[in-house]
Amino acid sequence: MRVFVYDDNCGPCVPMAHLLARRTRGRLDVAPFSTVREELTEEEIERFADEALYAAGPKPLGGATLPDVAHRWGHEAIACGLAASHHRADRLIARIILAPGVSMIARAGYRWFSHNRSRFGGTSCGIPASRNTLQDI
Repeated sequence: MRVFVYDDNCGPCVPMAHLLARRTRGRLDVAPFSTVREELTEEEIERFADEALYAAGPKPLGGATLPDVAHRWGHEAIACGLAASHHRADRLIARIILAPGVSMIARAGYRWFSHNRSRFGGTSCGIPASRNTLQDI
């Protein structure tokens, strides 16, 4: 079971998550943060303010959504999500994102986007305004 969790209060994140869901149909569950919040620790909830989450593992018991194994965050979460795509180009992009050397650049790019995502459209964004600055990078 593989799950990609996105910020459902983020203007640019929602359409990108819907695109990922369409491109990975049947291979990846794409879930909004609001539906899995109770399954995360306080530390994970705080980290989620800055990074998307990818979780993989056996199907959880008791109606939970998130498997309790192999969590990936940020650019790695994006790459893992793309790796589940039916499209060869998406899977190639995933490998490039995770390639040595490129991964460091992807991490910095993802962090910049995360801290500035309210600038990319949409009126809602789940990150507090105080965190939405370049000084945190």
